[in-house]
Amino acid sequence: MSRPCWQLVVLWCSIANMSSAIDQHTLVVAEIVDAETGEPIEDARFFVGVGWLEASKGYSWQDHTITKCTAGKLQWPRDGRQGYDVQCIRIESPGYKPFVTVPIARNHAERIPDTATVVTPGQPVKLTIKLQLDLGIVGRVLTPDGEPARSAQVGITQDCRSITLKEGQLSNTTFWQYDNGQDIWDPPPLVQTDDEGRFALPDDLPPAGIVVAHASGFVTKPLAEYKAGDDLKLHPWGRIEGKLDWGVLPNAGVRLCVQYLNEAAPLIRYQKEYLTTDASGAFVIDKVPPGYSSFSHQVSEASHNWYGHPYQSVLVEAERAPTRFTLGRSTSIVGHLPAGLDYANITVRYAVNGHDGSTAYELFMKSKVGKLYRSPPVPVAVDGSFQFDGVRPEHYQLTVERRGRRTTTRLGGKNFSVRTLPDDEEAKPQDIGEVFVRDIPKAAVSSNPAAVRNQR
Repeated sequence: MSRPCWQLVVLWCSIANMSSAIDQHTLVVAEIVDAETGEPIEDARFFVGVGWLEASKGYSWQDHTITKCTAGKLQWPRDGRQGYDVQCIRIESPGYKPFVTVPIARNHAERIPDTATVVTPGQPVKLTIKLQLDLGIVGRVLTPDGEPARSAQVGITQDCRSITLKEGQLSNTTFWQYDNGQDIWDPPPLVQTDDEGRFALPDDLPPAGIVVAHASGFVTKPLAEYKAGDDLKLHPWGRIEGKLDWGVLPNAGVRLCVQYLNEAAPLIRYQKEYLTTDASGAFVIDKVPPGYSSFSHQVSEASHNWYGHPYQSVLVEAERAPTRFTLGRSTSIVGHLPAGLDYANITVRYAVNGHDGSTAYELFMKSKVGKLYRSPPVPVAVDGSFQFDGVRPEHYQLTVERRGRRTTTRLGGKNFSVRTLPDDEEAKPQDIGEVFVRDIPKAAVSSNPAAVRNQR
C-alpha cells in the first residue's frame, strides 16, 4: 500500500490571537487541532524542510527550526526570520501521526514546484491542520529459517534522523545536540521484538524505512511498501574477506573506511566502520548487510582524517558468503575513437573523476596512491583504438587531446567505471566503446595503415 510523501487536511480560515504579530516575512499561520474533537493540541511542535533531495529521501529537515506551538498556534517564519524560498512544514505531537504540508513557496522564488502553494510574504496562507491519532506500526520479524526472531532490533529511519549500523547492532544515537546536551530532534524510534518476534512502532510518513537487525541477519523495507502486520524475514549476514593490492606500494597498515549501502532503503545511514590492513594487506569484516559495501582509504593524517579516493564497491551476497575480493585489483581497458580520422599527435589519458575543489581529492591526486589511478598521455593508434593496462576499480574520466609543441587542446572524452571483480572471477579486458571527439580531420588514404595498439 503506497502512502503519499505528504498529507494535506486543510481548512481555509482566519486565525485570531496569534502568539506573535504577523510581520512582513510571515508565510503561514495555522491552528493545530485533534481531528476527532477539534480541540487545539497544546504540545504540538513544528520544523521546516527544504531542498527536495529526491523521491527516496524527501526534504532535508532543518532541525534547528524546531519550534513549540503555543496553545496550538503555528506561525512561520517568526522572530525576525525570513524563511526559505520553498519549504514544507512538519508538525508533530506525542500520540499523533506526524503531518507534513505541501510545499509553500514565496512568490518571488526562482523555482516553484507544481504542487506548491505560492504565498506573498506578509500575506500568509491560513490553515487548520487536523492531526490523526497514531495507530502505530505492528509486525513480526522472522529469522532466515522462518522462526520468530527474539530480541531483534527494529527501527524507523529518515533523512536527517537516521538509524546507524555498526558491528551488527543498530543505534539511534543522535549527533546534533544543544549546548546543554539535549537532542535537537528526538532520536529515531528503535525497539526490540518480544519472544514471538513481534514489535510495535509509532507510525510515520514516507519517505522513511524500516530497518531490522538480529544475530541471524538483517533486512530493510521502505515504509511506503510495508503493510501493517506483515512479516519481515531476515537475510543472513554476509562476510568480507578482502586484501589490498597496490603493487609496489605498501599494503600493510593502511587505514580503510567501509560504508554499507542499500538501494532499497537509501534513508538508512549505516555507521561507517574503520579498519586497518594486517601485515599481508588482508582484512576481514563480519556481519555485513547484503548489498554493496563501499571502501575508501585514509587520504591524510594531518589536521583532518580525510577518507576519500580511491572508492571501490563490492557486492555482498549472503548466499555466496564469504565475499572475497582484492582492493586495487587491476584490469585492462580498451576503446576506440571514430574510424577514418587522422590521429597523428592525438593522445588519450585517464584520471579519477573527482571534484577539483575538494581538498581530499587534491591530496589524493598528489599522493603516491593517486599516481596509480591516472595515466600519462599515450598515442592513439591510426585506426582509432587504444588500450590501457593496470587500471584499478574506480570512476574515471578519459580525455582526448591534440598535443602540439607549445599547446595541448582537449578534443573530447568519456566517463567510465571499472567494476570490482570477485577473486574467483577471471579479469578480462573491459571495452568502454567509442569515445566522442571533435575537430579531428579525416585521415589521408594509405595503402599500409599500420595500426599498433598502444599500451600504458
